[in-house]
Amino acid sequence: RIVAALRDRPFRAEGRGPVPVTASVGVASFPADGRAARELIAGADAALYRVKERGGRGVEGRVRRRLPGPAAGQRATG
Repeated sequence: RIVAALRDRPFRAEGRGPVPVTASVGVASFPADGRAARELIAGADAALYRVKERGGRGVEGRVRRRLPGPAAGQRATG
């Protein structure tokens, strides 16, 4: 939702046209992706680069087990 909100609301400054804003996000979770800070950072970094390899503007993460998702009727963006 954060990536979509950024995409849908370009930055506007006085005297300037709208400037598109995008984000690329890599996600890692404890303990599925690591138990130490270094492992979690490495996992999030690897996920970030997978987003960038696809052209950016999205969210990537590796989930080894099913976690509770968005409420019914909502869809996570990625």
